[in-house]
Amino acid sequence: METEKNGVVTYTISYVSDTQKIEKVTIIGTDRNNEEHYFYKGDLIDKIEYGSSSNFIQYEYENSVLIRETGYRENQEVQKKEYEYPTSQTVKQTEYEYENGAWQLNGEMLFSFDSNSNLVKGEANFGDKGNLQVIAVYDDKNTPVINIIGWSKIYFTGGIPLGDNIDFTDIAGRRNNPLKVSAVTHEGDIDISYTYEFKDEKNPKFPTKVFGKLNGQVLFMAEISY
Repeated sequence: METEKNGVVTYTISYVSDTQKIEKVTIIGTDRNNEEHYFYKGDLIDKIEYGSSSNFIQYEYENSVLIRETGYRENQEVQKKEYEYPTSQTVKQTEYEYENGAWQLNGEMLFSFDSNSNLVKGEANFGDKGNLQVIAVYDDKNTPVINIIGWSKIYFTGGIPLGDNIDFTDIAGRRNNPLKVSAVTHEGDIDISYTYEFKDEKNPKFPTKVFGKLNGQVLFMAEISY
């Protein structure tokens, strides 16, 4: 569960029977009460529905590599992200928003990863909205999402909760657990620190609790069971 200003958010992750594929994520909280449904094509996540079948993200791949994701609201396109891979350890993301009947460029980000596929550096240019630079440091233990099929192919920024609505996808690293995230934005510097508890006997390298602090103040607390 994750604490928020008005209470606690609980995430329950359900899997397709006898697999490591996500079936759905149930979210219960003071201001949130909905389900996210995952759909696969083979071992690739094809679509995620948010609350209803008319609000979803569609994923597109080439040779099993993500090239585009398109967000729909009430079955209408509202946002898309396109991906390029300049090197084996970098990903370029170009983001667009659909406005006035056409796609408008929103910004670009360049992600850099270490040999364990952890995002260690991010640089963004959002035009009039400003720039962003992010640096992240990790431990050597496995993240709880490491075995989820298709997860790392669509979630590049796992472990970096910089948005207003923090979700499970934001606090879980792609391979290892984040320890510290430092960001420089046009609105000021941000420092997020993580601490963990490891009390699951069957999965001693998986965290059972995650605590996050933003500039010294509690940002979230999550409990994870296996």
